Amino acid sequence: MMKMASSPYPASAASYILNSIRRSAWWRLNLGLGLLFMLVGAVYVGNAWSPSSYGHVLRIAGATQTGIIWGEPRALRSDEWSVTTPLTQASVNNGFRRFNQTSYYGEDLRINYGLPLADWGLVFKPTFWAYPWLPPAYAFSWHYFAMFGLFVFGYAHLFRLAGAAPVAAFLLSGAIYFTGTVQFFWSSNASLLAIFPWLVVVLCSSLPVWPRLLAFYWVATCWLMGNFYPPFFISFSFVALVLLIAFRPDVLKPKSLLGIGLVSAAACATVVFYLWDYLQHTISTIYPGQRTSAGGYYPKLMLLTQLWPNALFDADYRSSVTLANVVELGTVGLFWTLAALCFTDWPRWQAALVRRDRPLWVLLFGLILTLLWMIAPVPSWAGRLLLWDRVPPERMVFASGLLLVLLVLRLTTLLGLRFRWPALLVYVGAVVAGWLVFEMANGGLAGPWSFPPQLAIIPAVVMALWVARLSRQGIAPALLWAGTLTGMVVFGRFNPLQSALPIFDQVPNPMTEVLRANVDEEGILAVQREELIGATLNGMGFRAVAHLNAVPPMAIWQQKFGTMPTATLNLFNRYAHVRLIPSQNARLLANDQVGVPVAAFRAQPVVTLLAGRPLAYQAQGGYVDAVHQDGSVLTISGWAPWKSTGGQRQLILGVAQAESDTVHLHTIFDRERWDVVAALNSPKLLLSGFTVTASLTGRLPAKSPICLYARDGDAGPLYLLANPATDQHCQVPRD
Repeated sequence: MMKMASSPYPASAASYILNSIRRSAWWRLNLGLGLLFMLVGAVYVGNAWSPSSYGHVLRIAGATQTGIIWGEPRALRSDEWSVTTPLTQASVNNGFRRFNQTSYYGEDLRINYGLPLADWGLVFKPTFWAYPWLPPAYAFSWHYFAMFGLFVFGYAHLFRLAGAAPVAAFLLSGAIYFTGTVQFFWSSNASLLAIFPWLVVVLCSSLPVWPRLLAFYWVATCWLMGNFYPPFFISFSFVALVLLIAFRPDVLKPKSLLGIGLVSAAACATVVFYLWDYLQHTISTIYPGQRTSAGGYYPKLMLLTQLWPNALFDADYRSSVTLANVVELGTVGLFWTLAALCFTDWPRWQAALVRRDRPLWVLLFGLILTLLWMIAPVPSWAGRLLLWDRVPPERMVFASGLLLVLLVLRLTTLLGLRFRWPALLVYVGAVVAGWLVFEMANGGLAGPWSFPPQLAIIPAVVMALWVARLSRQGIAPALLWAGTLTGMVVFGRFNPLQSALPIFDQVPNPMTEVLRANVDEEGILAVQREELIGATLNGMGFRAVAHLNAVPPMAIWQQKFGTMPTATLNLFNRYAHVRLIPSQNARLLANDQVGVPVAAFRAQPVVTLLAGRPLAYQAQGGYVDAVHQDGSVLTISGWAPWKSTGGQRQLILGVAQAESDTVHLHTIFDRERWDVVAALNSPKLLLSGFTVTASLTGRLPAKSPICLYARDGDAGPLYLLANPATDQHCQVPRD
C-alpha cells in the first residue's frame, strides 16, 4: 500500500479533531473564524445578497426594484450578467433539466460553466446543493457566499503550509481575495479561484492514503466541473506543482505520485464524460477550441502592478491605459508585497544563500518561468511541454502573482522584517516613484492628481508601524494588516452588494412588457435590446434569437441559410453571443459575437419607389433621421408609425424632380426603436425603425427633396414622415 509522509497538519481522523482544536492555536483560530463565518452567512444568505452585477440589466429594463443594496453594478462584467446569471435563471425556469426547453435553440446546458442541473453532476457542484431546498434567490446567494468561504479558508491553509503564522495565513488569504484578478473576475470565475487551494491542502493533509486520494478525486472533479477553462487549469496546476516541490516533495515520491496521477486522470475522465457532448462540438470550433498562444505579449509595464496594485486606474476604476476595460488590468498585486520587500532585514541576505533554502529557490524558479511566458518572446512550441501553448499570457497573471507572494513570504520568513527609518524612506519613495512613473508613461485620465488612491497605502503603513511600536509588537503583522485593509478599501468596492430576489422573482418591468408584446405567433422573440447581450433575454423567460451559444447550433444555421461557404461556416463555428443585424449577410462583430441577418427571423417591411411627384397623405407621423449619400449609395434612416408586422408595413420613397431610372431601391431593414416606444408609450412601435439603401445612377438633381410615406397594409392611412429637409414639394393637400 502507498504511504505518504507526515504533514504539518494534525491528524484528521474524527477521534483527533477535538484534541487538535484544544492543542493547536491554528485549529482554534479556524474554529473561531468558522463560527464567525456562519454568523455572517446567516445575515448574507438570509437577505439573498450576492456580488452580481445583474442590477445593470434591471436598470436598463426600467425595473422599479433593482435590488442594488450597495455599490455599482459593472456593465463590463458581462461574463456574469449576460452569461452565468441568465443561464442560472434559465436552469431554474427549465426545471433544472439538462436541455433548455425555454430557449429558441433548445441547447444543452452541460457547458463549460457549471449550472445547477438535476443530474449526477450535482454531486460535484457542492455550492449548488441548496437549489433543491431553497428558493432560487437564496440558493444563488449561498453559492457565492460558500465560494467566499472556500476561498478564504483554502488559501489560509495554503499559506499555513508555506510557513505563515496562523493569523498571517488568514490575513494573506484576505489580501489575495481583495486583489484585482480575484475581484474583477470573481462573479464568473469563483469556482476556479476558490476550489484550487483545496487540491494542495487535501494532498498535504494527514488523512489515510485512500481517503486522501478519494477526497482529492472529489475536489479535483469539483474544480474541473465548476468552470471548465483549461488555461486556468494549466497555469494553476503549475503553481500546485511548484508548491509541492517546494514544501512537500514527499508527496511527489514515485508511489504517491502514481496514485495522484491515477486519481487526477479519473477526475479528468469524469468531467470529460459529463461534458462529452459539449467538448466534442467545441474542440473543432474556431474559438475557443482551436485557440493557441505564444508567450511574450503581456505588457511589461502592467506586470509592475504586482507591486503597485492600483497604479493603472482611478478611484472609479477608470483605466488609464488603452485596453478593452479595467478587468484586464487585474493582477495578484498585494499592497503588502512592496512594503515587505522594503522592510526585509536585507543585511541577513547571506543566510538565504548559506542555507540554500529549497523552497525559496523553487519558488523563484517557478516565478521566473511564468514571467518569461508572460513577457518574453517565447514561441508557441516551447510551451507545449507544460501545455502553456494553451495559456494566453494574460491568463498566467494569477499564477505569477501567487508565486510572487509565496516567494516574498518565504523570503521574509527567512530574513525577518525590521523597522528602520531608511527602509521607511525607501518605501515611501518607491510608492511615490512608481505612481509618477505609471502616470508619466500612460498620461493618466486627467493628470497625475486624478489618482490619489495609489498613495493611500502610505498613511496606512505609517499608522500600522506606529501602532506596532507603541504596542512593542513586531512589524510583520502590522504590515499585513495595513496591506489587507488597504486592498479591501481599494478593490472591495468593485463588486456591488446585490439582492438576488429581483433576479429570480422576475416582476414585470417596462422592457419585458415591450418584449412580451413583440413575441411572434410561434412564441419566438426575434427582437433585442442593444445594450443587453448573451442569454439575458432567455434568462427572463423568452425564446429569444439573441442568445449565448456555448456550442454553435450549426443545424439551425444550415436550415436558415442553406449551404454556406467555408468562411461563413467558420464565422458561425464558435462560442458566440448571437445578435440580430440589419444586413443581408452574417458578420463577425467581435471574436465572440456573431451578427445574423434579421430577415431570417422576422419578415421585413416592403418599400416602393415613386419618382417625380409627391403623394396626397392623410396624416403626418414618424421621422426621417438622416439622409446620406456616399458615392452612388443613398442611405435613409428613421422611423414610421407602423404597428403591424412583416410585409404589412409599407414604405414609399418619393423623390421629387427625379427621373424614374435615377434611383434604384436596394434593401430595407427594420430596426428596434426603444426610444420611440418610450416617448409614445406604445410597445407595438418597437419595430418602427428602418434603414433604406438605394443605388443611384448619378447624383440627385439639386433641390430634389426626398419624401417618405408609410402605411400599415393597403387599406391603412398614408402618413408623411417628417423630414427637416422637406420643403413644399412634399406638402400635397390631404384627401
